[in-house]
Amino acid sequence: MAEAAASDWRPTADVAMLRQRHDLLRTIRRFFDDRGFLEVETPLLSRDTVVDRHIDPIPVGPLSGWRDARGITPNELFLQTSPEFAMKRLLASGCGPIWQICKAFRGGEQGARHNPEFTMLEWYQPGLDYVAGRRQLAEFAQLVFAADACDETPFHEAFLSATGLDVFRASESELRAAAGRCGLAVESAAQLDRDGLLDCLLAERVQPGLGLQRPAIVFDWPGTQAALAALRQENASEVAERYELFVNGMELANGYHELTDAVELLRRAGRANRLRLSDRPEHRRLHLLATHEFPHPRMNERAGCYRGWTRSSWRDMPAHVRAPVTPTARERTVDPQDPGHRLNRQCLPSASAHIDPRRPHRSADGGSRRR
Repeated sequence: MAEAAASDWRPTADVAMLRQRHDLLRTIRRFFDDRGFLEVETPLLSRDTVVDRHIDPIPVGPLSGWRDARGITPNELFLQTSPEFAMKRLLASGCGPIWQICKAFRGGEQGARHNPEFTMLEWYQPGLDYVAGRRQLAEFAQLVFAADACDETPFHEAFLSATGLDVFRASESELRAAAGRCGLAVESAAQLDRDGLLDCLLAERVQPGLGLQRPAIVFDWPGTQAALAALRQENASEVAERYELFVNGMELANGYHELTDAVELLRRAGRANRLRLSDRPEHRRLHLLATHEFPHPRMNERAGCYRGWTRSSWRDMPAHVRAPVTPTARERTVDPQDPGHRLNRQCLPSASAHIDPRRPHRSADGGSRRR
């Protein structure tokens, strides 16, 4: 115990891991440079924050002596859970395709693969449609994971194969029974709504079988899980134009063909706010930009994706893409000899996505399932 305490100052990554991380950063930067993206940096502190029901922003403040543009000291600022809103303000200003790697912060994210502070890659490209956005994510995955191809599977096919249920037609009682067979307590299953049950089954039954041979992209999600993705009607069902990347049974990236209808955007934000246990501010500034700053309809179409830079079971990943979550972790939660103990999610161009009844479904490593 004394020896362990004496060595606790040491970073969780050795020099070899830091070099691998450096090489991966260089590869990613080349990927975006070759495609004409502009690298940007956005604030980590803001008065506004995400309204997602299952993401907990970390409040900071008040900051003594600090004034905003109006000369007011806010009672509370938020560490950003992703750079999404700030990057969309840049998109609305006409900056073109953009990307960044930055720190992000989420309360309640603690485990072998999750940390309250993590590193995120996020990018957006105006004018990119749904199919082209998926293709771009596939190209990225093939480069990073040295894969010769990337599988693409509709959500309903992956769900049917793993559970035997049609995700668009199964009743809540059928989903609840399937969740019970996954080991979810009857009392817990009874409290979950349809989306909570879908998330549970996705995490416990579907996800573990995805991306085992090569990277896999799952697309066309149920409309109720659209988050900020555009919707379309298909075979009398509402489908979300959203896609996620899985490698070795783990979700690594989340992309959308982005919603650009300002009225619908505000409606969804309001609904998410009402569902949260504690109210958070709706992002009205983004609403105003979406209403007034896109001069042409074509400007509205864009694809976006985010990827948790440090989310993965590193022991299952190719050596050349292993990199520690942070070189010096806030707290050791696993074997300190395993420097790759967590790799969170987030990444791409116009695309981006959580459970409980009150909290998102938690995996064994302590992380929440959804965006």
